Amino acid sequence: MDDRAGGPALARALTDRSALFVAGRRYDGALADFREAVDLLA
Repeated sequence: MDDRAGGPALARALTDRSALFVAGRRYDGALADFREAVDLLA
């Protein structure tokens, strides 16, 4: 992960992990990661 990018890089990583959670049908983890990503970008 690129620390120079700060919030946007972390938000992208969380969104990617959220997609993996959805693929594995772990919706609670996906929602938590997605909410954190949205908070970082807001």
